[in-house]
Amino acid sequence: MTPCQQWHGMSLNAFPLNLTVLTLHLILNLPLPRSLMAFPFHSSTPPPDHRLSHPLSQLSQAVDSELLESYETHLQNSQATPLSRADRNLCVEFVRGLAGPNNDSTSSLRMAPESPLPLSSLLTSSTPRAFHVGTGLSVTTLLSSIIASADSEVLFVTCFWSPSESREIFSDALRTLSERRIASGSKDKVKVRIGFSSSGVWQKLSHPSTPRGKEYLPETWEKLGLPALQELEGLDVGVRSIFYLPFSVLHGKFCIVDRKVLVLPSSNVSWEVWGECASIFEGGIVNTFLKFWKGVWGFGPESEELEDASKEDLLVADLDGAGSIDHSLTPISAPVAMSEFPSNPAITYPTLFIPQPHHRNPRFHLPRPLSCLSPRPAPPIYPQTPQNALILLAIARAERSVYIQTPNLTSQPLIDALATAVRRGVVVELVTCRRMMLLEQIVTTAGAGVTEWCVRRLVKRVVNNGLPDGERGAGGGGGRGLWVYYYSGPVSSKSATHEEHTAGHAMQHAVKSHVKAMIVDNRITVLGSANGDRASWYTSQEVNIAVFSEDFAEVVRRDLVEGLGGRLECVYAGREGECVLGVMARGWREGV
Repeated sequence: MTPCQQWHGMSLNAFPLNLTVLTLHLILNLPLPRSLMAFPFHSSTPPPDHRLSHPLSQLSQAVDSELLESYETHLQNSQATPLSRADRNLCVEFVRGLAGPNNDSTSSLRMAPESPLPLSSLLTSSTPRAFHVGTGLSVTTLLSSIIASADSEVLFVTCFWSPSESREIFSDALRTLSERRIASGSKDKVKVRIGFSSSGVWQKLSHPSTPRGKEYLPETWEKLGLPALQELEGLDVGVRSIFYLPFSVLHGKFCIVDRKVLVLPSSNVSWEVWGECASIFEGGIVNTFLKFWKGVWGFGPESEELEDASKEDLLVADLDGAGSIDHSLTPISAPVAMSEFPSNPAITYPTLFIPQPHHRNPRFHLPRPLSCLSPRPAPPIYPQTPQNALILLAIARAERSVYIQTPNLTSQPLIDALATAVRRGVVVELVTCRRMMLLEQIVTTAGAGVTEWCVRRLVKRVVNNGLPDGERGAGGGGGRGLWVYYYSGPVSSKSATHEEHTAGHAMQHAVKSHVKAMIVDNRITVLGSANGDRASWYTSQEVNIAVFSEDFAEVVRRDLVEGLGGRLECVYAGREGECVLGVMARGWREGV
């Protein structure tokens, strides 16, 4: 493994030349220079002090009912399933928390302090097409098949871009797309825009800290592993990277095809054999991601063109065509196994876009480097972003169950929220990993701990506080309480072939789980790029969605558990001492 590969996943692995100045800034908890702080969809203001006991304590008491009514009208016009009473109440609190008490803007343009888009753009809808659980290689194979079938435009964004078989498959898809366009005789080229944040430590060390990032000329494409210009004559290709020293990485991963289809993968374009998932959506959520892409990756005339294409707000746009399915874009004969959703008629669900702007100041609080191990850690201070607000609010309002699958768990606000939910009698099931990206965990928490330490402390808190009596929970955990598992990977270390990675349950070959998912009360599903670690909650830019649907949650939950395939080490089994996750898992070891 090369040094670049060892460093690729870190949001703090590139230091400015003046390391002494940076160290003093961190030790003294000083803000970084303002000249380095401001850029599109980034918050330069210190995050407010929000206590977990009141995760949305700064709510405006005068919620804009007109905004929620407009949203419900949008759902009705798009023939989406209506919001339940509980989900509507959650949306009301979500909007209140982001709007704040002093925001006097009109409802359609209201901007929250920590939201990169107007509130009306966060309230949208989606039509799921498919869900896939596998490895990074199988996810890239699925994504590449969709890219190769594009008609006019591909907007692709990932965090890490690394030499790998996945990158070769992606490049082959571009060649195929170019050949198709040339063979069609069309004079118009297919527009392809590729954006990434990291390709190695040296790339980040030398990266310009500007909103425009770095654009790569055609003569440099082959060094990036992309086809040469003469191989892409049918395409109009642009490649850009954006990374900000020293801490912030653009961790989001998504692809928009022909402004109709959104692919939301958990994986990077990389070599790791990790368990991953990918969702395919159509509907209003595509337009929302289009606006987000424009604000981060689109510049100049290209950005103006996109503005003309998406200038109408989702809540007032013509919705006659909402929910329509173009089968040519996401072929049912995809090269990997996936769960398909009804397409005739297509079913549309209420959906929230919950992004996370990244922050230059990590807000470390020294000298408490081992706060994760402390029996009484300092109250967490975290940015009140759409992502953080929705996740904490959903957990705080959970009545029955919370299922979380995350590579790491070092976010103190999230840990506190889970412990509080267990005390209320909610079934909490947590699947994470041992020894995954250890250096990144240590650096991005300023020594506050790694997943294993934080899990141990969470279990101790649950045991010490006791678990309330009550009837069996509905979360599949065997009773009310906490269930914690580490994904243990395959029994054999034998490397799998490409065909094995793209057939059946490809995740059976994964050595670690990189899936990011949360399901609350079997009806609210959160998918995207955010991990349960401190970097995703404080510094990294993330993109996520929350889908309100029991049917969608059931498919996602089933496929994720089947993907785990029982390859789990049980760390804690709750009150009844029985390690069972759904119908697929088996407990290997029990204890605290």
